[in-house]
Amino acid sequence: MNTQIPPLARRAGPAVLLSLVLTAPVPSSALQVFQESGGLVSMEAEHASARISALSRDWLDIASSTASGGTAIQASPDSGTYSNTTDSPRAACQVNFTQTGVYYLWVRLTGPSSSSDSVHAGYKSVMLTTSTGGGLTSGSAPGYVWDNTEGANRITFNVTSPGIHSVDLWMREDGIIVDKLIATQDSAYIPGGAGPVESERVERPVISSAASAAGTTGTLFTYRVTAPQSVDSYSASGLPAGLAIVATTGEIEGRPTQTGTFAATITATNRGGSDTNPLTITVTAAPAAITTTTAFRNAMGAAVPGSVIVLANGTYTNFGYYKVIKSGTATQPVIIRAQTPGGVVFNGNVQFEVQANHVILDGFRFNGDARPSPDYANPPASSGLLKIRGTDNRITECTVNAFNRVNAAGNPTKWVQLKGDRHRVDHCHFAGKVGQGQILDIELDGTPDYHRVDRNEFRNFTYGGDGTNEYESVRVGVGTLATSTNAFSTVEDNFFESCDGELETISVKSSDNVIRRNTLLNCRGSITLRQGKRNRVEGNTILNLNGRAELGGIRVCGTDHEIIDNYIQGVRTSSSHHIGGVVLMSSDYHPATAESTMLAEDHWPVKAVTVQNNSLINCKQSFVYGGGNYGFPPESATFIDNCARNDLTGDGSFDFVRVITPSTAPSPAYTPAYACAGERYYGSALGFTPTPPGVDLTTDPALVPAVINGYTLHFAPAGVNAGTQAARIAPLTAANAGPLAYTP
Repeated sequence: MNTQIPPLARRAGPAVLLSLVLTAPVPSSALQVFQESGGLVSMEAEHASARISALSRDWLDIASSTASGGTAIQASPDSGTYSNTTDSPRAACQVNFTQTGVYYLWVRLTGPSSSSDSVHAGYKSVMLTTSTGGGLTSGSAPGYVWDNTEGANRITFNVTSPGIHSVDLWMREDGIIVDKLIATQDSAYIPGGAGPVESERVERPVISSAASAAGTTGTLFTYRVTAPQSVDSYSASGLPAGLAIVATTGEIEGRPTQTGTFAATITATNRGGSDTNPLTITVTAAPAAITTTTAFRNAMGAAVPGSVIVLANGTYTNFGYYKVIKSGTATQPVIIRAQTPGGVVFNGNVQFEVQANHVILDGFRFNGDARPSPDYANPPASSGLLKIRGTDNRITECTVNAFNRVNAAGNPTKWVQLKGDRHRVDHCHFAGKVGQGQILDIELDGTPDYHRVDRNEFRNFTYGGDGTNEYESVRVGVGTLATSTNAFSTVEDNFFESCDGELETISVKSSDNVIRRNTLLNCRGSITLRQGKRNRVEGNTILNLNGRAELGGIRVCGTDHEIIDNYIQGVRTSSSHHIGGVVLMSSDYHPATAESTMLAEDHWPVKAVTVQNNSLINCKQSFVYGGGNYGFPPESATFIDNCARNDLTGDGSFDFVRVITPSTAPSPAYTPAYACAGERYYGSALGFTPTPPGVDLTTDPALVPAVINGYTLHFAPAGVNAGTQAARIAPLTAANAGPLAYTP
């Protein structure tokens, strides 16, 4: 024992010999918060949220073969120093408590000798042990022991309000070694061995985005609050008029309406806590509007990073072809905008091609049937109206309405083409397209793209009627590069209505993309994973509300896709080809075929596809196994916790599953593997026998109607894991997508 400690305050014991290796203290920036659950939290001492030095002592990591996880912490150096106050080294574990009440604190500890084996404990920086009671100790026992008492008194604390509070340790004797802490509401709980596994830890956000930003009045302003950690929500105060923050993404967007310097505050929050930083936003007056095409071209020729080119409101006929070659930067983009959003209308011959970086096209309308005149400087015939190259460019709040230009050969063209990296198309309105050519086409270049297509409105794409391709509303990739390119693009929160161009409204022909929270209303086409791997289709809403026949759902080719939390209602078809709620396509190739020998436009084998927590309501052919009958059935798919409900309101009783058997047996032979778990189908027959394990046809899921954004949808009651839930989808209307500042 340290000779300064009163003998009666300590319990003597033999020295304990351990093999220890000292390491550096944990970095103070690694602030992680433990998550209490069910009235218990288990904390590895080496993961303490903060370690505070004092008395020339530190809590240092030690390697210990008998410690939980192989690591503990020791108050070092061990040279006979002690303390009975909070002026000694402290290790604080921040805990997110969800349940209030009394907690019992246990500590797993040991010491290299009987004079180095005690520690003080506390809650919210207040010591729970006493200056005379001896603290928590390993006593005379060798190795690690659990201690919960100081003398005859159990160590407890009372959590009076939920939230993040600290559970604390202070060195009593230097040399003390602490392995683990447990706080539990169970008074009878006694930990054994190394105790329970460590509770979940969440790292508190630390904002890393710039402390200042600049904008101009009437001009789109974009700033994103960023943190390397996971963030649950963002907030801001003191923003200039016209700006607002999106709580889910941290994007501060809008159009400032007044000049000045504004002292704003930004906050990022997760279960581990919050970080708040100042943000200075300087807003200057926008430049005068340009009134002629000549002045516009001159201004573009003189553009530098941060330039704002404002085109005066009005109608411009035969504006012609213009190539943007002047780049901005991430913080100072080149912005080309209408004087007021939607106030500039282009008719006749016009085309913008961006071959630069960090350029924004903002607020333009393209109207009418635009057929090139003989003197039109038209680039190659396949070029679209808006051809975007380079990196980090953006099209926002633009409208393209019935702009059905044909090329020199008299053929229709695409509207928007993206090639390069990290482009964004958002809050645009596209309507009235006829003829071949996608509304929006993401072209692959052999490298990841990371494009984002969000909050747009796609409407009234006329049915091609001739059975040919190239009528997709949105296409992500092309077959020749589909499996070799990891595109990493996102199509989210878009509204599609009456997009009937072909059977693929959203067509994915690349890998590692996310298609989420889109709404397809009365569209002939499906969300189609035509080629590629590892794509995720999540939280989409697909509705047929007018009883039209041959309207699709989700169609799948390829491998390792995830189809999760989608809501599909009202599919009406008897097609054996491509249509159904969720269609697993057949393939032109045996699953064992080498990919290098497969042709780009063929149907590749379905393998290792996960279909989970989807709701299919009143659908004819909720699921199709082997759509198209191309020769080889799907190889493998897993169905988990999906809900299919037919005849819900007298809409008809249709078989849930259609199995399309190939005309000839596959060679070499294989049996498709469809694993099921927690599947709930009710209201009609399965469609094949026998009923596989994991499919329940007898239990009514008792769906409850819910009105979301004007749509009446049906979900399993809370606590029943059958299909998706209302909180997991976001069905849109035309009012929730397209331009914010004007009505197209």
